[in-house]
Amino acid sequence: AGAGAGAGARNEIFVDVVEKLNVTFNSSGHLLTSEVDGSIQIRNFLHGTPQIRLALPEDLAIGGRDLSSYGGDYSFGGAGAVLLDDCNFHESADLKDFDTDRTIVLTPPEGEFALMNYRSANDFNPPFKVTTLIDETSPFKVSVTLKIKADFPAKHTCTGLVIKFPVPKVCLGANPTLEPNLLPGTQHAAYNAAERQVVWQFKKVKGGSENTLSIKISLQDERIPNVRKECGPVSLGFTIPMYNVSRLMVRYLQIGGGSKSGTSSPGTGGGGSGGGGGAGKGPH
Repeated sequence: AGAGAGAGARNEIFVDVVEKLNVTFNSSGHLLTSEVDGSIQIRNFLHGTPQIRLALPEDLAIGGRDLSSYGGDYSFGGAGAVLLDDCNFHESADLKDFDTDRTIVLTPPEGEFALMNYRSANDFNPPFKVTTLIDETSPFKVSVTLKIKADFPAKHTCTGLVIKFPVPKVCLGANPTLEPNLLPGTQHAAYNAAERQVVWQFKKVKGGSENTLSIKISLQDERIPNVRKECGPVSLGFTIPMYNVSRLMVRYLQIGGGSKSGTSSPGTGGGGSGGGGGAGKGPH
């Protein structure tokens, strides 16, 4: 959202919903654990010290107290409330109306700050699904197939996706191979010997797409006990602008008692600022 600017002077405010995801899958791609750590980030460059009012979803429920009013029936994937386990607010936030209409009044300090931090460990659909296939049939080698599916709407595009796959300590090397017929510059995969991991990078990933990486790992011995336990876990870092899994959003932003400034959609992704953040762990 932004305020009107004077002649050549910066007079604006930005509000971003940023979420970091901590997700664990098993080797079949089934979700084991999931958690969202999110924040509402504000970058304030407004002239003077105007008061602003920011509105969150009216069906937002925080903790057991609010959830009881929804009969305890809720999941991120359903049509119920936006549920958070807990949250905290910046010292400038006036919450006198928050319990009744989910609005926050404040005179924001200059620069960047977190208006609200929140956490939820409730069920949600992660934006990526990861599966790992491990083949130990060949002596002195382990073959790994990583498959990743962008499990979010096609209208969204993920940027800066980085997938890391640690290899066993006893490996001599690893050779990753991308799928054939890829457009040049869209993906890159390499083995980092110092970190003992394969790094798979994407320029962009469109929602609904699927990608595969094959990895050949060379071993010191013909067979290594428990080699599967030393493969992984897979970790992901990414940014998906204008998308988040908790569905928390800013309904409107009102500056100095003026008109309401639109609806601000959130962003989710990994490790990045502005668009959102996300991280996940795959199978051992």
